Amino acid sequence: WMLQLEAALVETQLAAPPLGLLFERHAPFTQMVFEHYLRQPAQPVSLAVAALPLTLLQWPQLVCFAQDFELCPLQAGWAQLARRFCFVGTCAVAQQWQRPEAHGLTAAQFAALLGWCALEAPTPPPLRTPEPAAAARETSPHAAAALKLKALFAHLQLSRGALQLRAREAAHAPGTPH
Repeated sequence: WMLQLEAALVETQLAAPPLGLLFERHAPFTQMVFEHYLRQPAQPVSLAVAALPLTLLQWPQLVCFAQDFELCPLQAGWAQLARRFCFVGTCAVAQQWQRPEAHGLTAAQFAALLGWCALEAPTPPPLRTPEPAAAARETSPHAAAALKLKALFAHLQLSRGALQLRAREAAHAPGTPH
């Protein structure tokens, strides 16, 4: 129940400004990443997750994403990622609620998982000494969380996986010779 409470608190925090606005700003990128990995075959496929009425991102697909985008082990440990996946995701087999193979993610759950990873990451050091007005804004209750979320999105967008994904998307863009 403690982990469920933690997941609920994270969801609430991620929906509140300024974090909700950061998610909106990065929604096209997050959606593009989600759709790309959703199209990748899950190996091994979870038949229980595949049988659900929704098409969900499965654990092996998330592992590929986490490796390609250097999320694990740089931003989160594998055990942490698996735990968060289970609490954020849709469970296909209730008796196996603690096993990531029994879960899948919708696009919204994928975004929530990324947010949870950001919130539990260490606070990044400031890039420069802030001006007094900026320092006052950074003392708001959500300032540290916003910094963590910005740092995660910056990390993801500069990762090897993002560069490869953008190159693939550009190669398949309309008007581009194949």
